[in-house]
Amino acid sequence: ELRVALRQARLEEAEELALAISDPSSPKYGNHLSVAELAAILQPPPEVITRVTEWLASKGANEPPVLAPTGDYLTAHLRVAAAEELLAAEM
Repeated sequence: ELRVALRQARLEEAEELALAISDPSSPKYGNHLSVAELAAILQPPPEVITRVTEWLASKGANEPPVLAPTGDYLTAHLRVAAAEELLAAEM
């Protein structure tokens, strides 16, 4: 199993929202986000997910990679030899 982190989108917006949610003087104080709401902010564009998914498939992923519920990483299953080649590393 190999997890590939995706560059999160809209980090500045997420940071501002996190600060507002934790600031007692903010009208947004205590209004925490669900995982789906947070994913909607941080998840990269669909074309990025598609491109990384296709790349992993071309490198030997045994089945289509699975996008995490948070939308910020993909989980792929590869043979050790394929993962070593992909990462230019020895395990």
